[in-house]
Amino acid sequence: MNAFRKVLIAILLGFTLPVTASLPPEHEVERLLLLAEQLLSERNVKRAERVLAQVIELTPKPPLRYFYFRGQSLALNAPAQAHEHLTHYVVKGGREAEFYREALALISELDPDENNGEEVGSKPLELSLGNEYQADLAKLKALYLTDDAAAALLQHINALLATHPYTGTRLTRAGEKQGRHYALDIENGALKVRVSEYSAKGASLHIDKIRVVGLDPYLRYGCARKEKACWIYHPSSPTERWLWLANKDAIAAELATSLSRLLVLIQRS
Repeated sequence: MNAFRKVLIAILLGFTLPVTASLPPEHEVERLLLLAEQLLSERNVKRAERVLAQVIELTPKPPLRYFYFRGQSLALNAPAQAHEHLTHYVVKGGREAEFYREALALISELDPDENNGEEVGSKPLELSLGNEYQADLAKLKALYLTDDAAAALLQHINALLATHPYTGTRLTRAGEKQGRHYALDIENGALKVRVSEYSAKGASLHIDKIRVVGLDPYLRYGCARKEKACWIYHPSSPTERWLWLANKDAIAAELATSLSRLLVLIQRS
């Protein structure tokens, strides 16, 4: 970190709370990124994670530097996800990126065998909210007969989960519920997840609620042929398998993208 940057960070970190609270979002994002850089240089990863979560609260499309800092913060506990953020930073920023060499060095340090044979899908680091996104959303609204974007995405997500449930087997018995089934809903700014399990021993029900404010909305997925399953990783725990479904890579990718878009909408509301 050069001397000028150190001085600039010291000045910005010296602002009192009323001053930073009144900054416009674009300037507050820059302040938070400078703070995250300082915290990471001090190896204060936990606080850096909280600061980077604040960045996502302010903008779903953060500056490129965010992905380098996020990669740094994830390197120890979630190397696969860290690799994705760092790769995104290098590819998008190119050789002119401020931390290009540092990002390449960190990528080299990460264990390429972290996934232990799993086929992990790409995390949608860039959720396009432009023409393509609007076209996709228009189709979903027409399909589900609603003008509400969040409602259309939610219905689509539930439809994908309902038609591709995880059973742990290649074959399903017609007319009989098997495996794990999910139903998602939005409740007071939180994502409500209803999980129903069906087995030879009977049925069980579990309901969970996830407060999405402050979470990284850009979800990733994984698939494994041996387990006959795909899954979406938990938004607050990048190594925890969250929503399970049948081993269909294309469906898992579509589900991850739809869920990510829904989380962005909930956070914006």
